[in-house]
Amino acid sequence: MLDPHMKEDSNLVTLYSKNDCQQCVATKRKLTANNIPYREFNVDESEQAADVARGFGYLQAPVVVPDFTLAEKAGMAHWSGFRPDLLDKMKV
Repeated sequence: MLDPHMKEDSNLVTLYSKNDCQQCVATKRKLTANNIPYREFNVDESEQAADVARGFGYLQAPVVVPDFTLAEKAGMAHWSGFRPDLLDKMKV
């Protein structure tokens, strides 16, 4: 089951990505460089993941959904696309 809402202290990002997506690759690299743990769901491989990502109102990958604590640091509950500015704010 896909559940983007983790416990408040989990410090985890849920990433909805797709195949052949350079912004997705850049986002994963930045998350790794910033020591931010993430779990990934590929919308090309899972219709359920695609439905969840679309449920946030986005049609572009990646869709980034930080947990509560990281969302407070970033100042946004979720976003679409490669946003190094927001990923840097969540640096662990």
